[in-house]
Amino acid sequence: MTESTSLSRAVTEARRFTRFYTSFTNALSDRMLKSAFSLPQARVLHEIATGPKGAQAADMARELRMDAGQMSRVLAGLQKKGLITRSPDPANAKRLRITLTERGRRPLPTSTPSPRT
Repeated sequence: MTESTSLSRAVTEARRFTRFYTSFTNALSDRMLKSAFSLPQARVLHEIATGPKGAQAADMARELRMDAGQMSRVLAGLQKKGLITRSPDPANAKRLRITLTERGRRPLPTSTPSPRT
């Protein structure tokens, strides 16, 4: 088996698993598809709302299994929409504490489409 055939098979299996898992978790339900937020944004908002108060970006990235770059982009988009604030952790200025703004604490809209970031 060549390397490209092996890679192709791995990609096919990964896609098959992703479709199964998405269906299993109902991640793409009608409610999610009509959401103004991408799936990563919704996951992060949920984690901020239900996780420990003053959650840190690095800890959320680990919990949600996102790489640091993806977490940074998601947080930047949420901050731009006025849903979160990011501030240095008093104990470690290299780490960011994430909190919901008043607007971010409101129920998530499900019918207002907006550009996804």
